[in-house]
Amino acid sequence: MLNVLFLCTGNSARSILGEAVLNGLPAARGRFRAFSAGSHPRGEVHPLALEVLRAHDVPVAGLRSKSWDEFGGAEGPAIDLVITVCDQAAAEQCPFWPGHPTTAHWGLPDPALAEGSHDQRRAAFERTWLVLRQRLERLAALPIERLDREALADEVARIAGVAIVRTGRDDLAPVLELLAANHLPLDGLADHDHVMLTAREDGRLVGCVALEAYPDGALLRSLAVDTTTRGSGVGTLLVRAAIDEARQLGAPGVYLLTTTAERFFPRFGFVEIDRVTVPPGVQGSVEFQSACPSTAVAMKLVPSSHHPSR
Repeated sequence: MLNVLFLCTGNSARSILGEAVLNGLPAARGRFRAFSAGSHPRGEVHPLALEVLRAHDVPVAGLRSKSWDEFGGAEGPAIDLVITVCDQAAAEQCPFWPGHPTTAHWGLPDPALAEGSHDQRRAAFERTWLVLRQRLERLAALPIERLDREALADEVARIAGVAIVRTGRDDLAPVLELLAANHLPLDGLADHDHVMLTAREDGRLVGCVALEAYPDGALLRSLAVDTTTRGSGVGTLLVRAAIDEARQLGAPGVYLLTTTAERFFPRFGFVEIDRVTVPPGVQGSVEFQSACPSTAVAMKLVPSSHHPSR
């Protein structure tokens, strides 16, 4: 079990979100335990932090704004990893943790400082939640049992350099090269109106996934990760981001075909289905019609409330 302390100044928003998200990730259970604290705690959790967590079904019981003094003495839990989430770019004073745990800095703007309407301020908390969820899914995917202190520090620092971004048609060339290197079909990608999401590590392309929308469902396709980045959780980030896109589009269902990853996708709620049950619009895609062999496994995303393994 790795004890992780999220540290900032006020312990009302960013560090609270980090604690709650990591403790709520299925992949972290039994391997990570998260805490949070502040060097100058505000004494209460920001209401919008709780609102966003509840909206995403993240447990909030027990969350409170507290001082880092609770973790500095012998009676507190032994901390293995300290992640500071203050924004040094904004000249915010970042707490320094004494002792010798592994440390990393994941600088994020303070959403509590956002101005405007309730929706505008809530959007700032949503952005912070999304970045932390993406990073923490990568953290939870790390083989911590095989990493020494220096390797863990390198991997945690590396996580902050990865971002998931939308990529337009004009930037498809490196994506197509990555897909070809992974022996994935390119058919239809340049023709169909799709959402292309790419993972970039310090600007370098390390992964991609595409989502094609049809009237009766969305098709997830073209998931690929660079060989130097496999096993670091980038694939998980991409699939989660694609599922989020499908929900925002209001897709009535999300489907895919796979020949090699039928054991990977169930962790997100995908279940194997009979190919003939896929809606006609999705079946009419290039992926179904010609790009994938008839032996490919068809899968459908099942809502988490109907899928106990998620």
